[in-house]
Amino acid sequence: MSLQNLNGSLDIPTLQTMVLMVRVLFVGLFIGLVFSDPPPVQDYCVAVTDSETFIPCKNSSLVTIEDFMFYGLNATPEFNDAGLAIVSVNVNAFPGLRTQGVSLARAVFAVGGVAVPHVHPRATEVAWVLEGTFLSGFIDSEERVFSKVIQKGDVFLIPRGLVHFHKNVGDIQGSLLGLYNSENAGRSTFQDTIFGCEAKEELLVKELGLSAEDISKVRGNVFIGLVFSDPPPVQDYCVAVTDSETFIPCKNSSLVTIEDFMFYGLNATAEFNDAGLALVSANVNTFPGLRTQGVSLARADFAVGGVAVPHVHPRATEVTWVLEGTFLSGFIDSEERVFSKVIQKGDVFLIPRGLVHFHKNVGDIHGSLLGFYNSENAGRSTFQDTMFGCEAKEELLVKDLGLSAEDISKVRVRKLNLCGKAEAGFRASPN
Repeated sequence: MSLQNLNGSLDIPTLQTMVLMVRVLFVGLFIGLVFSDPPPVQDYCVAVTDSETFIPCKNSSLVTIEDFMFYGLNATPEFNDAGLAIVSVNVNAFPGLRTQGVSLARAVFAVGGVAVPHVHPRATEVAWVLEGTFLSGFIDSEERVFSKVIQKGDVFLIPRGLVHFHKNVGDIQGSLLGLYNSENAGRSTFQDTIFGCEAKEELLVKELGLSAEDISKVRGNVFIGLVFSDPPPVQDYCVAVTDSETFIPCKNSSLVTIEDFMFYGLNATAEFNDAGLALVSANVNTFPGLRTQGVSLARADFAVGGVAVPHVHPRATEVTWVLEGTFLSGFIDSEERVFSKVIQKGDVFLIPRGLVHFHKNVGDIHGSLLGFYNSENAGRSTFQDTMFGCEAKEELLVKDLGLSAEDISKVRVRKLNLCGKAEAGFRASPN
């Protein structure tokens, strides 16, 4: 399916035009300022946004559970002229994201609505189709176009800093959930970067062969001017070759296809474990295209009363979105303060990196959560795993915890029942 035969009154540029965009956008990216998310030196930093000079952290003694909640993701935003409406949940709208390196957005598209080719200079994007049918794609730095029609339940990976687009090609209103591994991913379009107010008109005339009148027309549609970017990765993507015994190399780029950036199983039905929890994990082990991109996600289904026992993701912050049901969710910081709250469908809950946290379905129906992580493999460790794993010396546990050898054996058996089924991620195919 070509790009041109899906153009409506709101045109997606032709392939030739998009390749030109890539060339000029990369020039724009290199002349921009360089920014990166600050590394965390504490459990969390709730941004104080009324400072004029820098963004300090809220005094930790004043932080409450509400600083880790966002309620507006299911709100109804207003469509722009391109038939696109966005609810952005970045650090500007959700100060608790400060230093956590994650953000998200819900994009709603009218029939024929389009997100014109653009770049997120500070983040990889994972797009999950909530409703509808889209033509989505990106262009790598070798000017290869990867595009595909994606549908409800599909997950599409867009490597960091690459020009990409989405168009609703279905006959109903559609929506996407975008997940980013930056507290503020940034957004720059061809018009923004090249035709911004700072660009010299004579340079544009000479470089692009446009008249001054043409340039003025484009500038009339420009809303954003500057490009900010983290230092670029050494390559656009690295699709993992998982059959290596010693290390994980990258697939030869000439063999990479659009399917390497697709995951189809997020809406699949997994098997419940004894704790009433079923997980579908889309990490680098089940979705090799995530290699080096610093993102992953998982859908967790809970039976009534089902629980995700207290655990840690040592390599990632987690953002949890309630898809269905009612949960008691919380975490414990390193000062042993407990932040917990009952959350419901549509709520977004932030769990800072490396902190012990939990979820329990406290409603009267099955519930489900979407977890997003700013690591290709967030890791998962529970108290049972760490303290009662097979490598732990029994005599040390007896001495440290005051338990008998019989008690330790009971916990070790239960550990296998609780964790074995739920932690088995799988790769679902389109067939």
